[in-house]
Amino acid sequence: MEPAKESTRQIILKSGVREFLEKGLFAASMEDVAIRSCLTRRTLYRYFASKEELAFEAACEILSDWNRYQATVFGTLRGNGLKRFKDYLTRLAKYLSANDNIMKFMGEFDFYFKDDSPFSPDDELRLRYLELSHGSDAMLGGIIAAGIADGSVRPDIDVTLALYSISNILWGFGQRIAARRGQLRQEYAMDPMGLVYYQIELYAMALENPSPPRGASSLRADKAKVPKAGIHNGKAPRHKEPE
Repeated sequence: MEPAKESTRQIILKSGVREFLEKGLFAASMEDVAIRSCLTRRTLYRYFASKEELAFEAACEILSDWNRYQATVFGTLRGNGLKRFKDYLTRLAKYLSANDNIMKFMGEFDFYFKDDSPFSPDDELRLRYLELSHGSDAMLGGIIAAGIADGSVRPDIDVTLALYSISNILWGFGQRIAARRGQLRQEYAMDPMGLVYYQIELYAMALENPSPPRGASSLRADKAKVPKAGIHNGKAPRHKEPE
């Protein structure tokens, strides 16, 4: 794509991301994006054939930022595998709590583009979205595998099943809290994020090796199976850093 056209496309995409995060997938419109971009709707449709296509591209942009933040956190972790596991998930939970508009949008995205959705992205966009969705698998999987290697995590843990179970449950949990945080606060008489942090504690207790063997730290972490996935480094994320 020519530089001028790519620049216009990026303006539209960034405006779309902001509209979706501020108003949500259902409430935001292409007219809103056009106004924010200072462009006509006709120009918008030259670059994105539909709101659905723009939403998919926006989701890729958001996930790319999210993966960059995870890579930053991953690079600062210290201690054995179990400690790194708890620290990693706790910091991610705090980040998403401070940026709950991400979880609100991604929750709407999952509902809107469910299996029977009439919209189907082209293969390139679909594969890029899937790659970004699993962009951090190697990090969490590597942490669990490292814990098995150093003896802090039980050796009978299936790294792949643990990774996908933990990531899916926490992601879904976070989406529900982002959508109904005020109602859940009234229902449980507490900040519902406390439930997420306790869930992380429960996972850590389930993973912890009650009898770590002597000399376990000499074992190699790469002997445990870890799903292969790309780690997307780059610019710092645009969203709020939790205090």
